Amino acid sequence: VPELLANFNRGPFIQNTSTNSTQVIWRTPVSTDAVVEYGLTPALGLSCKVEAPTTEHALPLTNLAPGTKYYYRVRSTAAGQTAISPVTTFRTLKMSGDLTFVVFGDSGVGGLPQYQIAKGIRDAAPDLVLHVGDVIYPVFTTGYVDPRCLSVYRPHMTSTPYFFVFGNHDLFSDPGSNGDKPFLEAFYLPTNTVTGTEHFYSFEHGDAHFTVLFIPYLSQY
Repeated sequence: VPELLANFNRGPFIQNTSTNSTQVIWRTPVSTDAVVEYGLTPALGLSCKVEAPTTEHALPLTNLAPGTKYYYRVRSTAAGQTAISPVTTFRTLKMSGDLTFVVFGDSGVGGLPQYQIAKGIRDAAPDLVLHVGDVIYPVFTTGYVDPRCLSVYRPHMTSTPYFFVFGNHDLFSDPGSNGDKPFLEAFYLPTNTVTGTEHFYSFEHGDAHFTVLFIPYLSQY
């Protein structure tokens, strides 16, 4: 599973994609710098870099063209050693036109059925994926984020943006922590203009406007 890989134990994948930007996300087992090389061809040619060493990397790519295919790879260096990901692609959201997307939720506990559904979503090749909540069972625990979510969908998330929504199980969270903290730390999503957070948000792709609501139902688990 990806979290056991030596160089990149999360990602790289994309999130928070819009018509003119995206974020490239990955994790390294030790603190490294972060570089995303990208461009309109496999030769790449452009780059975005953060030199401050860390294990959690989330680099924004901006000033992109709408509805356009880009190639990218990530590079991390520490102690004279460099790890480089394969070159893959993503496409920015488009301003207008037809679109395809997948909506699903209550996605499981990392078992075979969840992987089968993930493959079905990947084979459908949608423009984007919207997960409508209860991302992890029984509760959204930090230790389950990779084996019960990001590792399952990672092969598709490298090229396709996934937008996640709070469900009630995603607010039970880790014992003793703020209910929303693990969810907000795991994902990179659009922010809303009211609170400046990712609890609820909206975005546009093609001829559709997507609206994500935050209506928590809290009870003792």
